[in-house]
Amino acid sequence: MRTPIVSRSLTSLLALASLSVACSSADGDDSDSPPSFVGLPAMPAPGGTLAPGGTLAPGGAPAPGGMPGLAPTAPGSEGQGTPSLTPAAPSAPAAGGAAAPAAPAAPAAPTDPGMMPAAPAGPGMLDVTIQAETLNQTASSGVGLFPVPGGGQYVGGIEVGSVACFDNVDLTNVQSIDVSYGRDGSLVSSSGRFAILWGGADVTTAQNLGEKLTTTTGGWETFQSINVGLARPVTGVGQLCFRGLQGNGILNLVSFTLRGMPGANDGVTDFNIAVPTGPAIAPVRVSGSQVTFGGQATSVAGNSFFWSNGKYSADQFYNADTVKWLKEDWGSQIVRAAMAVDDNKPDGATPLDQLGGYLTHPFDNEFNVRKVVNAAIENGMYVIIDYHAHRAEDSRAQAVEFFGEMASLYGSFNNVIYEVYNEPVNTGWPVIKDYAEDVIAAIRANDPDNLVIVGTRFFSQEVEEAADDPINDPNVAYTLHFYAASHGQDLRDKALRAMNKGIALFVTEWGTTDASGQGQPNAGATQAWMDFLKANNISHCNWSVADLNQGSAGLLRGASPSGGWSNAQLSQSGQLVKNIISSW
Repeated sequence: MRTPIVSRSLTSLLALASLSVACSSADGDDSDSPPSFVGLPAMPAPGGTLAPGGTLAPGGAPAPGGMPGLAPTAPGSEGQGTPSLTPAAPSAPAAGGAAAPAAPAAPAAPTDPGMMPAAPAGPGMLDVTIQAETLNQTASSGVGLFPVPGGGQYVGGIEVGSVACFDNVDLTNVQSIDVSYGRDGSLVSSSGRFAILWGGADVTTAQNLGEKLTTTTGGWETFQSINVGLARPVTGVGQLCFRGLQGNGILNLVSFTLRGMPGANDGVTDFNIAVPTGPAIAPVRVSGSQVTFGGQATSVAGNSFFWSNGKYSADQFYNADTVKWLKEDWGSQIVRAAMAVDDNKPDGATPLDQLGGYLTHPFDNEFNVRKVVNAAIENGMYVIIDYHAHRAEDSRAQAVEFFGEMASLYGSFNNVIYEVYNEPVNTGWPVIKDYAEDVIAAIRANDPDNLVIVGTRFFSQEVEEAADDPINDPNVAYTLHFYAASHGQDLRDKALRAMNKGIALFVTEWGTTDASGQGQPNAGATQAWMDFLKANNISHCNWSVADLNQGSAGLLRGASPSGGWSNAQLSQSGQLVKNIISSW
């Protein structure tokens, strides 16, 4: 059995900075700001894309030596995304000293990465340790092998959708697996989550033997062991894979050891999610300038989840327990699943291949959305399916396909509301309208009457443009977003003018802070907005269900991903918002 070794970290993954955000915003911009990360890598698209028939096609392995450290540029004006990531400049010399040495490049891959040394096969593998260098790189995706000082290698770069597979593993009589991993939980999401799969890398066909949360080992170069109990007995020799499920910087893997003793795991996810059942709920219909619920001119209040992708660290809250807690403890009547699509905005875009959103990781992001939608239906809540993009027209075909699928699955449920475009930036209303009409047509082919919400120009604030040229559908409302400390009476006046022209508004996202998402909540400005929304029957979802170091996040760092939060685990914004929702 090999003793866990302290290794050199994966340069591009392990140099992540704190979750503190430094986003600025121009006046008028909204900000559902992801954290700024220093050194987030230009990783290959972990997990690939959905292959025909819905299975997960493996993505490409990282190029030899192709993962340089990266550093952020200046953040974007809206603050909603992470800063653009560009190659880091050389380190400046320390005072009185030489420049810090550059991080080493990743080693070259073998000529045939599928011909790595196989793990020892045959019966009697109990207490056998399998080293990272036996990785089958052909079957794996989104990861790489990196040198351990003193000899050996480790698997680095395990993110959401990444898969590390090992061949010829004999699980006969194995009841648990010790996983030796490294992680600096202070620099990334408060926890990560991985699954152990048997029989391949596709989560929809492989057996899920058990999942485990990763927290911190004290550093990316410090390896410790956690035990994962297997959920079912397995006999024989086959392929064992480790797959990233939630969080970012999930783990670096140096070895794993097969054990004959029972252990515990943190659950077993069923990835073949079914359409749920739930209590009847009143339909949502537009009547003039009002969005009505069961024919009544009223409004509902609830929460928006943060971006659904692992990179932005809040995907861990996309689960049924959190939705149920928001309903029972906060009194939330509605939740919003913000499916990450693109973060393409001026001066702060995150490249698609780094975002890990729907366009490169459709399975994981859609799965997160469906978990929230199903839980809302089961709990008798309304739920918004949000296409969280700044340039949705660039992915029109994908949006048409996605919403067509969502409508075919959920079109019979009054609970479901479709938000087809989160926040256009500088896209003109004619382009937005043309895009929305195509997506609405796909929805209406399967769902003739559920509410559709369409974003408006300049971060969903130019609602008068939509009022002057509305979409020809009887059940469409338009998005209004605000951040209380930045947006005031001028935007409320604009909203009233739009309503007086005959369109209905829905605030699918708002914050208690300024438009950067930072700073302390402005309680007075927030109350002025709540009075306005209440008086005009405008429903709303607060941004956001997340434990990030942002003033607009509702939770403090390390809050449970399954609800059960005390008031002491809520941020100042979270406490204020909980009081608003619970008394709405």
